[in-house]
Amino acid sequence: MKAVSLDDLALGDVPRRNDPLGEFHCIRSDPRYAGWHEPTLHWTWQSSNWRVGEDAGTAVSSRQSAEGSGRMTAGSSRFIEQLHESRYTNTLIVNDTQWRKVRCVEVEVLCPSPTQEAGLVFAYHTALDYLCFHFDVGGGVKLSRRKGEQFEVLAEARCLDFARYDSGDGGWRRLGVCCERGKLIGLLDDEEVFSIPWRMGLDGRIGLLANCPGRFRRLQADAKAVQPRRKRRMAGYPKMRLVRKIATPGFGACRQIRFGDLTGDGRPDIVLAQRAPIEGGEGYYSVGCLTALTPEGEVLWQSGSPTPQTPLAGDLPFQVNDIDGDGRNEVIAVRGFEIQVLDGATGKLKFAAPTPERPEHHPLLKRSISYFGSPDGHEFPLVVADSIRFADLAGRGAARDLLLKDRYHHLWALSPDLHPLWAWVGNLGHFPFAADLDGDGRDEVIAGYHWLTADGRDLQNLHLGDHADAIFAMPFPGSGDPQGWGEPKAVRAGGDDGLLISGLHGDLLAVHHGHVQRLSIAHFRPDAPGLEYALCTYWGAPGIVALLDSTGKLLWSREHPVCGNTLQPVNWTGEAEALIYFSAHAEHGGLFDWRGEQVVSFPDDGHPELCSEVLDLFGTGRDNLIVWDPAQVWIYEPVDAGQGRPAHRPLRPPLHSWSNYMCYWSLPGG
Repeated sequence: MKAVSLDDLALGDVPRRNDPLGEFHCIRSDPRYAGWHEPTLHWTWQSSNWRVGEDAGTAVSSRQSAEGSGRMTAGSSRFIEQLHESRYTNTLIVNDTQWRKVRCVEVEVLCPSPTQEAGLVFAYHTALDYLCFHFDVGGGVKLSRRKGEQFEVLAEARCLDFARYDSGDGGWRRLGVCCERGKLIGLLDDEEVFSIPWRMGLDGRIGLLANCPGRFRRLQADAKAVQPRRKRRMAGYPKMRLVRKIATPGFGACRQIRFGDLTGDGRPDIVLAQRAPIEGGEGYYSVGCLTALTPEGEVLWQSGSPTPQTPLAGDLPFQVNDIDGDGRNEVIAVRGFEIQVLDGATGKLKFAAPTPERPEHHPLLKRSISYFGSPDGHEFPLVVADSIRFADLAGRGAARDLLLKDRYHHLWALSPDLHPLWAWVGNLGHFPFAADLDGDGRDEVIAGYHWLTADGRDLQNLHLGDHADAIFAMPFPGSGDPQGWGEPKAVRAGGDDGLLISGLHGDLLAVHHGHVQRLSIAHFRPDAPGLEYALCTYWGAPGIVALLDSTGKLLWSREHPVCGNTLQPVNWTGEAEALIYFSAHAEHGGLFDWRGEQVVSFPDDGHPELCSEVLDLFGTGRDNLIVWDPAQVWIYEPVDAGQGRPAHRPLRPPLHSWSNYMCYWSLPGG
């Protein structure tokens, strides 16, 4: 047996995130815990479920004995402890070690009662795909397979004799599974309790499982432990090179960035926004300091006083767009309770208007099954803006009408001179989508689970339980119909509702792969027609990245060791095939192909990892990778950028409507 060492882990709570920052920030894990992680994450859970402890009275070693017997020897007293009773099944998985040619896995368990769930996880691939052998609420032991949200019982033994539960070694019980001669055998204290036919092997990662307080020790496996060797198909792809380092001392931001031409040279400039608290309300923010820069790092202007920044789990309401139709972009930002339109070249105020008046608490929010979240900002007379985007509601041929929403429920349409046009209340999710989907020259608006006309009339409402995190719809002018739908359909990352594809006639395809948090749509697979869907999960089972074909069929799914993957399509070679951007993590980030294999990695050069965007900043026809934190912005490009004319220039989301919750899409272009 090979023992899993606990001796190198720091004593104390195993850290975990229980906030939404990891949805779109790359945050490194605590190195003191050697990659051990809790893949079961929910915003209602405790901040820490597991602890590394040490009992001076128990002489137990977590290292394999020198004699090679596989049993523990005296010396160490480390254990892992599950701290809380929970209605959820919490797991703790051992770092990145993959166990191959597995014959046996075992662990010793001590919990107050053998009638609660506590035991062993093995053959672990993702938080939605593993096997577990554990004590059960019925007073026995159970072997189960988790597939998605369901647990399938494969074997169980009931009515066991627990008379000696508190005898022997202080109440510790040994659970084990062995794969021998085509059978999977369950062992309790080295006694066989079940045997079932088994042909699949037990390869994967291992860990612990519990929904009650309990302790675990002597986790070990008869297997070959190997660190994952990621296949790299790097020979056919240009490496990345650093082309810019921009210092942002004091005025830097996290994922509050926008792009747009402010100088008239045809290239996107950069606007960084810092958040400022709204006085009188806890947890409410608006736009504070704004700083405009060229891609070379020259500061064009600054509006407001800079303040130190930390990551923000949400959007700030600001965009870059030609709202007044004069041919030059403005910066539109909501500061406090005022919508401000600033000259894009100078940052000076051109005109402003107050945010809409706060509506009464709508009865829909009390009775709708789609209700999510609280009626944010209801202690203020005016609306606290959460995000803004632009649409062409009047048929001008340009997206100059403003859509302003609060956190979850209320949406207002405003004319270019900031006069109200209409309002809507419902389950709006985070960021609306707008496009001319019926060919009448005016944009329809898909706001969360509502499909609205340009006049604010409801065409469709999905009565589901969660909310939309990212939204896309087509066909629209210039998009073509690469999926062959023949009619407009909307694609939503619907959280616990899954990936949702729906038309206006009641058809709904729901593909469940955990809590679908992010969504990206592009031609990732060169040997197949149509567009693929890249998605990743967060709440419940974070960090699972999946790729689906144009019909919604799963191509692959795997748990990535780093959260905050944006999954943006990347035009790296100038060919039609898009690569998938994960994050700026020096080891696990970079660009991946449609097989999920890393093909372009970041150099280990000390670059910032927290935030990322993908955009062609310099007009080469190839995408740049823009990575930053509050102190600096670094920009990378392919080493052969600018050499020859790119064969492919894809159609991308308009720069006037950018969001942390947007669907990143890339359609066949010129």
